[in-house]
Amino acid sequence: MRFVDVNDFKWKYDYLKKIYDNTYLHNLYIYGSDKSYSLKFILEFIKSIYCLNKGYLPCNNCSGCSSIDNFNNINVKIVMPLVNENSELNRDVNNLFCNYVKENIIVNEYSWSNKLKSTGKLVINKNSIIKLQDFMLLQPITNKPKICIIWLPELLNNSSANSMLKILEEPTENTFFIFITNNDKKVLETIKSRTIKIFFEDKSINNDVDDNEKIQYMNLFVDFLRLCYVNNYEKNIEFIDKISKNNCKNEFCNIIYIGLTIFRNIIYSNNNLKNYIILDNNLNETIDKIRNIFDFDSVKKIIYKLEKTLILIQNNVNLKITIFNLLNSVNKIIKKK
Repeated sequence: MRFVDVNDFKWKYDYLKKIYDNTYLHNLYIYGSDKSYSLKFILEFIKSIYCLNKGYLPCNNCSGCSSIDNFNNINVKIVMPLVNENSELNRDVNNLFCNYVKENIIVNEYSWSNKLKSTGKLVINKNSIIKLQDFMLLQPITNKPKICIIWLPELLNNSSANSMLKILEEPTENTFFIFITNNDKKVLETIKSRTIKIFFEDKSINNDVDDNEKIQYMNLFVDFLRLCYVNNYEKNIEFIDKISKNNCKNEFCNIIYIGLTIFRNIIYSNNNLKNYIILDNNLNETIDKIRNIFDFDSVKKIIYKLEKTLILIQNNVNLKITIFNLLNSVNKIIKKK
């Protein structure tokens, strides 16, 4: 399974590939919540740069891809926050972090702190930046760029942040930085100003929605799927009138968010990926019922249609027409299944 197939990452992947192909690369600033899977996506993108088969997507079989999967590519450096500079765990932190990323779909400072088995405060200290400077002085083995990933730059302390700024102001040739943050407001503006910014949206359901409402939206999404199967014009219009009452686009967005959560979990569970957050037991039961109905290609196509619909709604396209078109689109996917 490729991460670009699961979420709405295709256009971002295309965008980054164009940047790399046309200008080699540029410092990037990736921001979004921990549920935006930005680190996983960036690793997939970097893998495509070092893949020996030179395809659009990484082959996941060559030594180049393996070197990114196992965090042992000599041209790639990942700086992550640590708890105690002198901790025994820090001596093998690269392998520890590699296993952590492989084991978890959602990565953040809290689960990383648990992996370190420490209750201390996570921080990127000056010593980590000094090691980064040493890495930058090394000549790349191949003609590929050297890439430095700064994971959670919001946890740079004052000393390390100042050192990081000096590095950005006097960059080493053919060395590029990718900052990945879960808290955009805490990152220095002077760092952001030296990067291309890309927002990774969290498309999980609105946290302000209570459990009863989540169940309601889940049932409405199941009704939506039933209508897609039947494709009865009168029932479709009745459903559209019900959902679009008072032109409440947020309500239909939450229905789509639930649908995205269901279909993404189907893909994750079918590929034995762990630790994706499930909302509740009711949603788990719905996922189990739907899993056997749709094949992998159909799930990917439906995810694409749902996310495209979200974009249309957010751009204030007519809600009734948008719902009607989505019903027809999903019906066509089901018929071709």
